[in-house]
Amino acid sequence: MSQLTVSPVILQEIGRIAVLQSHIEGCLALVLTNLSGVPQPTGEALTKAMSPKTLVAVAKSLAALRLPVGDPDGADLLQARKGASTLA
Repeated sequence: MSQLTVSPVILQEIGRIAVLQSHIEGCLALVLTNLSGVPQPTGEALTKAMSPKTLVAVAKSLAALRLPVGDPDGADLLQARKGASTLA
């Protein structure tokens, strides 16, 4: 049986990717919690077993509920955020 050798640089990058993915999933869970309007412990309980794909789908659905009726893509909301960031 042959052994596979992976360089420390590759292992380090795999570790970085894993950490970044974890951060992204955590941020998605926080967005979902904020959009749903539930306390953080409840949001954590609800999102803990969700895959990243499910987190995105539910966050999109909740965001659609909060967007203005005439703005299904959120263009007004995005424009408002851009304007607010340029004022700061």
